Amino acid sequence: PHPPTTPTLTMSVVQVVDASGNIKDTPTWFPEDESLGSESLTVFAMLGPQGSGKSTLLNAVFGTAFHTAPKGSLGVATSKGIAAAKAAENDLALVLDVEGADARERGKAGKAFQDQCAGFVAQLADVILVNLWYHDVGRLGTAPLDLLEVVFKEALADEDGGKTLVRFVVRDAEDDADKNAVVQAVLADAATVWDAACAAAAGKPAVDMHKKFNLDVVLLPHFKYSRPQFDAQCAELGAELLENSGAPGALVKSEYSKGLPVESIGAFAKLGWDSKYKEGATAGAGAAANAQAMAEARELPATEQGGSAAAIVAADQIFSETLFASTGEVDTLMKTVESGEKVDDLGNKSNEILTNAIARFSAETAEYSNEPVVARKKRELEEIVDGRLHTVFLKQLQLIRESAIQRFKTSTASDEMPSDFAFFTSDNQFNREANAAVRPGSDWNFTSEYNDLQTTLQDSSAQRMRLMQQKIQAGQQQVQAMQYLQMQQGQAQAMQQQQYGGGPGQWNIGAAYRPPETNINMSLGYQQGRTNIQVSMVPDEQAGLLGPSGFTSGVGPGNLGLSFNVNV
Repeated sequence: PHPPTTPTLTMSVVQVVDASGNIKDTPTWFPEDESLGSESLTVFAMLGPQGSGKSTLLNAVFGTAFHTAPKGSLGVATSKGIAAAKAAENDLALVLDVEGADARERGKAGKAFQDQCAGFVAQLADVILVNLWYHDVGRLGTAPLDLLEVVFKEALADEDGGKTLVRFVVRDAEDDADKNAVVQAVLADAATVWDAACAAAAGKPAVDMHKKFNLDVVLLPHFKYSRPQFDAQCAELGAELLENSGAPGALVKSEYSKGLPVESIGAFAKLGWDSKYKEGATAGAGAAANAQAMAEARELPATEQGGSAAAIVAADQIFSETLFASTGEVDTLMKTVESGEKVDDLGNKSNEILTNAIARFSAETAEYSNEPVVARKKRELEEIVDGRLHTVFLKQLQLIRESAIQRFKTSTASDEMPSDFAFFTSDNQFNREANAAVRPGSDWNFTSEYNDLQTTLQDSSAQRMRLMQQKIQAGQQQVQAMQYLQMQQGQAQAMQQQQYGGGPGQWNIGAAYRPPETNINMSLGYQQGRTNIQVSMVPDEQAGLLGPSGFTSGVGPGNLGLSFNVNV
């Protein structure tokens, strides 16, 4: 038996936009949202053909309970309009199930409505999943690519908008499919669609697709014939998408966030939808629609959310724009420290980024400065930007700590450098650089890192001291060994002297004799109990003066001499 792809517990599904184009008119969409306040949502949306298993896939990936098509239903859209649900055990993950394109039930006239749904969720979603059949890879003009073009046009119209992650989910892939070839084909199709969207934006300069979107492709096995593998890969995909944005390998990055708060998602969505739908706006007019919605919001009455709807929408919009701009500056600092390079004067640079963000937000919301929602969003903006800057600060501290430790090791490489002096210089370097990295006026501190550094340096100093003591002990042992060997040598000589009669009163004698008028020289010596007798035949040094009695003829050929030694 296969595990269910829908959760066993009943989970709420809210119809955000019904089949007639009416949007839910409440500040929040779910009861639990009232307690979440200004927390930002991560929004996921699914686009694809009608009957392609979008709802089934969302249920398998996020643990939602969207309605799925019964067997035998053909040409009838199960998901109509836009439905919303929360991911299992994650109240800040909002999942949108969008009506499929090309449903026979709506006919050709329904395409405008489906395009509008796609354009609308493009404004809200941080991540867009495109459901694509394996056999449609490489085919232009398919329903998923038509919807993708709508999304691209919406992004081109919103020049100030941030990035969005688009992940293509290729369904029913063959077991022996060349994954790399499939990925390249899908990305090539996306590039073609982007070029078409840019060409349709007459009068606007060309834009690099990767400045607006990050594209990704995943292949899923057949739902029916490879069900265990399908369920396992869906669970893996869900874990990747719901992973905290700061975790290594997380797919969803902070740069994708639209910054939509839970407390006013309903109000923001309604204004955006009504401006597009009621005015008959076409897909790709999202930026103009938002501007019109902002203008109309100024006339809206006060709500129970702590201010007027106009203030809520304005604060949320300016909050998102300001946060996006500051995120780019913070990311620049983060890339520097992640590359292993320290940021000079990080504290003042961080303070400048935060101060500029708060100043921009305050200036652009000056009209609503007395509204509670503005004050709340300002505090939230400060907390978020400060939190992201603090992450850079912590990574900078790691580099500062490593640099201080390296300096200590370099200084103590020589035995002549005292450990105390090396400890002091490394400690001073850490304190100087760490203090420069603290943002003025913040509660940032480096107590933990400093204590850790102290412990590391102290351990290194103690280890160095032990090594030096071992060297000293080894030298002392070598001296003692030499002294012992010298003593043994002295004892051996004494024993030798005693054996041959030597001692404190030892005497030595030597004598030599050369018979007159001969070439023979004899010598006798006695030393340390040994007798040496030497007989030699050599020319006399005065042979030239002795005449006939001199040694003028050699003993052997060549006038050679002769020496004979006897040791007794």
